[in-house]
Amino acid sequence: MAIIVNRFRMSLLWTARFASLVADASPAGAPLAALGHVASYEPIFTGLLQAPATPITPAAGAPALVLPWRPQSTQWFWCRYLNANPIRKVKASFAFWRLVPFRRQGSPAPGLDATLPASLAGQPQLETMIAEAWFHPHMVSVAIHVTVTGAMSVADLAAAGLALRHDRVLRVPGDAALHKLDELGTRYLQAMYLEAVGEPNAGPLPPADPFSVVTVLQGDTAGAREVEPGGAVHRALDAVTAWDVDHLGALAAGRISGHADAGDGPLLLGHRRARAVWDPGRFERADQISLSCYHRNLLMGALQTEALLGFARVAQDEAAAGRRPKTIRDCEDPVLKRVIDLHAGNDETYRSSSLKRFIDEHPLRASVDALSARIWSPAQLPPAAPPPAPV
Repeated sequence: MAIIVNRFRMSLLWTARFASLVADASPAGAPLAALGHVASYEPIFTGLLQAPATPITPAAGAPALVLPWRPQSTQWFWCRYLNANPIRKVKASFAFWRLVPFRRQGSPAPGLDATLPASLAGQPQLETMIAEAWFHPHMVSVAIHVTVTGAMSVADLAAAGLALRHDRVLRVPGDAALHKLDELGTRYLQAMYLEAVGEPNAGPLPPADPFSVVTVLQGDTAGAREVEPGGAVHRALDAVTAWDVDHLGALAAGRISGHADAGDGPLLLGHRRARAVWDPGRFERADQISLSCYHRNLLMGALQTEALLGFARVAQDEAAAGRRPKTIRDCEDPVLKRVIDLHAGNDETYRSSSLKRFIDEHPLRASVDALSARIWSPAQLPPAAPPPAPV
């Protein structure tokens, strides 16, 4: 029997950083100006902790906000990141200094849909397509999650993922045109930026380079669990992390965690801003809840690490311009320590080999080093590990 994939999830995350809300004088008319200062952030966070099912709208024209985690979920990433269990006991100031965001209540892109090309084998079909957004004091983020079902080979999985990422297969309500996923992600990111700062205060955003996670949620390996270098599973996972069907890197270079000899256990494979999860021990027994949680933890880890790195760059840019607002002064030290803890996998925060690789390969890593030097902190990132050598 061939390997069959019955269900997989694919999530892409776009982020954009900016400095306007953390300025000492918030821009006039910014709908989410309250997020940029601890005194105005605290009542929002505290109110949501006390009544998580009741969204809060900080100002006229602002989106309604909820906590960054889903109330019904385990919140494992956030519990570990904030070193708090139960999480309802977290102090609002503590959350602010660690840049905990708010999630937008309601999708920024309701009604998104897609039709996969009929030419794809395995009859992959779209099960769900959901968008969500988060607001940090200095960053906005948008994620689009796609769940696909069928009776697919691993090559079919890769073809379906690549079609969703690169082809014009997405539809928006009220628009007859077909769109690409990255085009829509960038469009919604810009819209969330305007929701945060207001159009009169908006400036150009840095180009968004999305982070992606693809996880097999249900399937059958027919006993062929070993991921062989150059084999079908390796090729498929490499395609949906390099986002190129013709790319094939060395398995050892792409492996982030898993058995060192490939083996038949779980494998997390990735490239600079992409991850793929292959865990037959779970997806063959349809342990989709566990795999869905792991998928989301990988995404939330990337979201928050991106926020920390982005803050380091915002602080660097502000210092270069001769500014050092109070919010930046308050957050610099805890942000630096969170980055270092995530990189080291310390018990004080969420532990993940993915985040260490994420930080080491990130173009803003140098901003963390600059932050440490600027505030004369003994806390420093170790030198970045060299990438695994191709074999």
